[in-house]
Amino acid sequence: MVDLAAGGFDAGIRRGPFIAPDMPAVRLPPPFPFVVVGRPDYLGRRKRPECIDDLRRHACLRIRRSNGSIAP
Repeated sequence: MVDLAAGGFDAGIRRGPFIAPDMPAVRLPPPFPFVVVGRPDYLGRRKRPECIDDLRRHACLRIRRSNGSIAP
């Protein structure tokens, strides 16, 4: 976990108990689906992913768990 303000981030998404008590927060209403999005020029250069396993060959933002591991 990094300090979003000290790290110079404009925004961040945190789930559940990982929000500092003094941090301004806006609750995202459920459902909160996960989606795959990409810039048209990026997807034009790379094969469009058709299934989850295809994402292994793409530059992706990933979810880091509270223990430091990255979710598959």
